[in-house]
Amino acid sequence: MHYYLIEARAPLYSVKVVDVYQVASAYPLPTPHAVVGALGAAMAHAGMCRGSRCMKEAEGLVVAARPAAVGELAKFPAVLWRTRGVLEDKSLPAGLEDYAGARDAMVREYVYAHAVKILLVTRERVPQHVIRLVARLGDSESYVSVVDVLEGKPRECGGLVNVAVRAAKARRGSYTLYRALDERGNRELFAYPLVEEGGVYRRGGVEVGSKVLCLGEAVFPEGDDW
Repeated sequence: MHYYLIEARAPLYSVKVVDVYQVASAYPLPTPHAVVGALGAAMAHAGMCRGSRCMKEAEGLVVAARPAAVGELAKFPAVLWRTRGVLEDKSLPAGLEDYAGARDAMVREYVYAHAVKILLVTRERVPQHVIRLVARLGDSESYVSVVDVLEGKPRECGGLVNVAVRAAKARRGSYTLYRALDERGNRELFAYPLVEEGGVYRRGGVEVGSKVLCLGEAVFPEGDDW
């Protein structure tokens, strides 16, 4: 196994909650499947694969892609005004009257965080320059810049886990449950190590019934079933 702790900076990002229309409600941290998709896009930019094949290769490569709770963050709604009719009809409106009918507005929820940290575990080594090509985590406005990639062997440590884990692994702790897509695109119930206080999400922790490993700021369970 190969282990990476990825730090990305983004002013805003939005990953929609499963089964919610558009992005009216967003997860406070990216989901495992969103991270795998971002890696697949990076692999395409690096010329490692093409098209939809990249997503399949990324899914086969990644063992775990879990967000880590390392700081405070906040969610807020925003109204986006778009000419969606142009995308649907694949043509420009004939005149001003038609243009008005091609526009619509939607409410989306965005997250503000100073930094996003992701624990990535892969079966084979991924060159760091490929990981640094990750450019988006979420919807089309969710651009990010990877500013650091820590690659190394985790050490045995202790304490509460601060990455998202399957709810079945959680014994106790301070966390919030979310149904989200795992690394393979399957719906799973996850324990996100976050607690909301006064509209701000703060770092919590999850106690698991197994040994705990550390890589940088990421604290996670041993094994590959979490």
